Amino acid sequence: MPAGALVALSFGLFLYQRRVSRQLAASAEALREREGALSQAQQLAHLGNWSWHRDKGALQWSDEMRRLHDVPAGQDVSRDAFLHAVHADDRHALAMRLDAALQTGQAFELEYRLVQAQGDARWVHHRAEAQGGDPTRVLGTVLDITQRKRAEALQRGQSDLLE
Repeated sequence: MPAGALVALSFGLFLYQRRVSRQLAASAEALREREGALSQAQQLAHLGNWSWHRDKGALQWSDEMRRLHDVPAGQDVSRDAFLHAVHADDRHALAMRLDAALQTGQAFELEYRLVQAQGDARWVHHRAEAQGGDPTRVLGTVLDITQRKRAEALQRGQSDLLE
């Protein structure tokens, strides 16, 4: 191959690599922006999400899910950590539904109380389902419904429900 053709080919490859690198950088930036917007939206809505992958054997939580459960960023989460924050009176019902979802892919919805580290109780609405009915990947959301529960209790005059 003539030297001029080799130089032209090398320069063309260099330009192509530069263009691909810029596209990757732009895509990565767009993804970071979308992740940031999603995190902010979840925080505003008090809606966390989680996923469980049987093959990985671990739960993955969104930032808002961690805030709702008082779990610091970077700390590993497990089924036990998940259940630890649940009010003792509600823990068994959630554990049974979680186990069914993780074993059979059975979807569920449940309202229960979380007890945060400082002792405050938060009411949440939890939904979970297997992706495509396959229990190897289960996805869930947890919505903070404390304000709604307080309003309902005040309406009924039964503030003892919030304890």
